[in-house]
Amino acid sequence: MRAALTCPEVEIVAACDLYDGRLIAAQEVAGKKLPFTRDYRAILDRKDVDAVVVAVPDHWHRKIVEDACSAGAVFGNHTAMACHMANYSLDHKAMAVWDASSKTIKG
Repeated sequence: MRAALTCPEVEIVAACDLYDGRLIAAQEVAGKKLPFTRDYRAILDRKDVDAVVVAVPDHWHRKIVEDACSAGAVFGNHTAMACHMANYSLDHKAMAVWDASSKTIKG
């Protein structure tokens, strides 16, 4: 979030996490009270969301990235998705969804 906020046209409009401490920290970084949820799909359903930052454990990357692409969101990803050979088939599917969406991945 801090990196995203260095761009003048970026506004943080919501946060999602399972842990209250991270949600509070997100509000502190954003400098305002944010609507928050524990279900990322609620953020993808919002009409005012153009992009998302996907910063989750490895086993959640594929599903959330696929859903973000399907929802039309540009996304930032905190690790390289295709670097783990053990997860190649899962990552290959996510990359196909991204490719079909014509969206940008920021690594």
